[in-house]
Amino acid sequence: GSLKVCLFGANEVSLRDAMRGGATDDDLRHIIQAAVRRKRAAHAGMFELAKTANRPMITMAAEGG
Repeated sequence: GSLKVCLFGANEVSLRDAMRGGATDDDLRHIIQAAVRRKRAAHAGMFELAKTANRPMITMAAEGG
């Protein structure tokens, strides 16, 4: 249950934790909107991809994640 708003970024937002904590649909909408607003512009950080410990979406897809 984590949301990645950028394929190249390491940041994730846990929707699972919010849902387990009783978040409503409106709460989830606000959490998602806030995550998108914090997103860096235009694939920022894509050249740092090899240095990140977090699994980027492009490697998750290659692993079947």
